[in-house]
Amino acid sequence: KAILEEHALCTDSKKAKEILSDFEGHVKDFKKIIPVDYKAMLKEIARFEEQGADPEQAKIEAFKAFVGE
Repeated sequence: KAILEEHALCTDSKKAKEILSDFEGHVKDFKKIIPVDYKAMLKEIARFEEQGADPEQAKIEAFKAFVGE
């Protein structure tokens, strides 16, 4: 919402203002796009955390696993 508010402020976008006027009604129209590789990394991080790694170490281990080290 904050990004849309800034966009409306900077561009005077009619469409942005229309969405903001009923933001809760328009939320259902938004889609979250997540790159495939990023999604895979999140899964790897979660896997290492489930194995007991602290969050920072899980990120490091997931990266190593992802790039094949």
